[in-house]
Amino acid sequence: MELNSGQEVGNYRIIRKVGEGGFTNVYEAEDMSLERRVALKTLNKESEQDEERKNDVFLQTKQQAKLNHPSIIQVYHYNQDPFFVVMEYANGGSLKNAINTLKGLDLISSLQEIYKISFSVLSDLQYIHTREPKRLHLDVKPENILFCKGEVKLADPILLRDGKGREGTITSPRLAASKYYAPPEQEKRIMGQNVELDERSDIFSFIF
Repeated sequence: MELNSGQEVGNYRIIRKVGEGGFTNVYEAEDMSLERRVALKTLNKESEQDEERKNDVFLQTKQQAKLNHPSIIQVYHYNQDPFFVVMEYANGGSLKNAINTLKGLDLISSLQEIYKISFSVLSDLQYIHTREPKRLHLDVKPENILFCKGEVKLADPILLRDGKGREGTITSPRLAASKYYAPPEQEKRIMGQNVELDERSDIFSFIF
């Protein structure tokens, strides 16, 4: 669903489009009741016609909503028809957009920022990995490392329940880590090989 500035969807008024992924579009929006800025995610035109993708995004959203950590983007609301998800809005953009800024800092300042970002992301991953039942993020990349009011936050976990993707979890190979950051074992799993994933898969993506 493509939305335009000023358009209203339910209780939310669209301000501008801020990003897009393989299956979704993300907008900055205003919650007209609570008078706060939110991120509103919709399926793109192709994904709206694909029930498997729609179900995967729903499962991803449902599992993300169960996470309660100050450095993980919070889910506020899910709507089925029309399909959209309302989440915490990160007003500072993503690490992808901030990389050039980091390059322009002096060495000490740059290292301090890198340490802060790394500590926060690894803390988020530890929280996800140590929950019961165990979960994995599986899409750690600069676009999913966001800045909100000076804090670092992790977004869009795919959240397989375990390395084999069992028990009602997201199993579609199309909803998977970006190819530039996916660990080798995840690429093998996408190609149909029976390969288990574990915490090292997320660490690989983060370091890479």
